Amino acid sequence: MVISRGGVWVLLFLSATAGARESPSPSSCQAAAAQPAIINAQAALERNSANLSARFGLADAWSDAGCFAAAVQVLQDAPELQSRNSELQTRLRVAKSLVGEEVYFEKLDRADAEAKLKRDAFRCSTLSDLDACGEAVRIKPEDAKLLIEYADALMRSKRPGEAINRYRRAEALAPDQSDIATKLSAAEAQLRALQPRREASIPPVARLRGKAESTLRVAHAGAGDTTVRKYTNAEPAANSH
Repeated sequence: MVISRGGVWVLLFLSATAGARESPSPSSCQAAAAQPAIINAQAALERNSANLSARFGLADAWSDAGCFAAAVQVLQDAPELQSRNSELQTRLRVAKSLVGEEVYFEKLDRADAEAKLKRDAFRCSTLSDLDACGEAVRIKPEDAKLLIEYADALMRSKRPGEAINRYRRAEALAPDQSDIATKLSAAEAQLRALQPRREASIPPVARLRGKAESTLRVAHAGAGDTTVRKYTNAEPAANSH
């Protein structure tokens, strides 16, 4: 079987990009523009914009970086007289299909993330699942509603100190939400109520040891008299005149 030059390029191109399902962000493609391969290919094309080999070289360099939209743009910018070139058309068709594939998988990833967020938010609000609350807030950290639900779950778990932090964060994000202040006051009250219990849970021996150590420190700090005194039963010597 004879494979055309364009067909060979398609096979090589597809094998090189097989398994690449995460499309780079615009910022990463901007950074890729500084790669030597892209810089050199761009310079070669600028020296002779009518040279199809130079244009293919730049398109390949962008494709190797995973920036297929940039590769499409390079190929589409070919002069009108070259637009009917069969290899150009083949390369353009493949590059466009890869851009479409990127968009497809981006949508899938976005749908998966949204489904996970909904699932975690539901478990957080209805089951007080703290792991789910943490995941939901990690995915959407600026969502005041999620932060409040996380704090509510922490309150149910008798962890008011951590709940206070989340309530305050939510209050900063949504200052017009009046119920946050009420929840925050309740959390602070619960924290104060739990404080005596925590102190009572300290073993008596440990408390006594702590008091003894404190007393010794105070006594040591107040010891200013360093005069050495000697005590004896002997009568004091008579004064001599």
